[in-house]
Amino acid sequence: MKLEDRLSPLQPHEPTDEEIARLLTIADRRTRRRRTRIAGIAVAATATASITFAALPSEQAPTTVAAILTSTAQTAAEQDAPAPWTGYRYLESIDRRETATHTIEATERWWSDSEWQGRRTTTTKLVSGTITAPEIPRKARERMTPEQLAQWEASRRGYAQSVLKPREFNTPEDIPNLYGDAGLAKVPLNELPTDPDALGKLLFQAHEDGRWSPGGGWDPAADRAAYQVLRDIVLLLARANVTPDQRAALITVLSHYDGATPLPEAVDRRGRSGRGVTIGGVTIIFDPDTSELLEWSERGQTETFLAAGRVTRIGELP
Repeated sequence: MKLEDRLSPLQPHEPTDEEIARLLTIADRRTRRRRTRIAGIAVAATATASITFAALPSEQAPTTVAAILTSTAQTAAEQDAPAPWTGYRYLESIDRRETATHTIEATERWWSDSEWQGRRTTTTKLVSGTITAPEIPRKARERMTPEQLAQWEASRRGYAQSVLKPREFNTPEDIPNLYGDAGLAKVPLNELPTDPDALGKLLFQAHEDGRWSPGGGWDPAADRAAYQVLRDIVLLLARANVTPDQRAALITVLSHYDGATPLPEAVDRRGRSGRGVTIGGVTIIFDPDTSELLEWSERGQTETFLAAGRVTRIGELP
């Protein structure tokens, strides 16, 4: 089956009880060559490189999706960088989550090497509402023993305090890696191709066979694969210690999605202008002068990036 067929158009859907239960289980374990078309989805060692995000877009900014992403990819490839896959990728961001009961903002600092090793610190504040623990899906509750239900109810009482607790994770002492245990946990960043077609196929195939997940069994439902690859690209662009050419390829893969639309006015929550596109409900805004992400968002979540760069050691700022 061709890649184009596997990534057929998706329809928006609410997660089933089984899907939610699976997510809870995962969380509980711990915290032009041939152009690949991806169908429209619904929903340094010694040197230090730093990024200062632009406040205004460049003159004569591109207005179509193809022009926006092509220009941004070219900008990415032109950026200076230390030796490939050395040092740490530094990132500072504000992750805003909005639910029916509350809104929180988590300020995160991230130092990651090319194997997801490093440090992550998070400080969370309540913006509005009241934090309440999520309910267990009905089918999952029916399978729980009385003892498990009692443990869950006890944990609910300290849920809000747990959400707002400052956190620092260092690897491998606290957690095996900064990424987690899903589809990119073991991704060999130094082996990611710089050819966009090859990269797009590889990202999808890795989900299909689970080659980069700890257990080798990620493989999301077929109708969610395109979305998962899109989220992978956003994560790699924001957090991965990759090269300018790899960043350019990742951005180019985005242009292979059908149904993408340009943002006439791409302005993030901090009032910074950029160049943006929306793909299946996911909005991505780029700094036109550096290609760095200014912000990405989807329903209920917005992550705004404040600073990014390459540093030589954990704790150092660009």
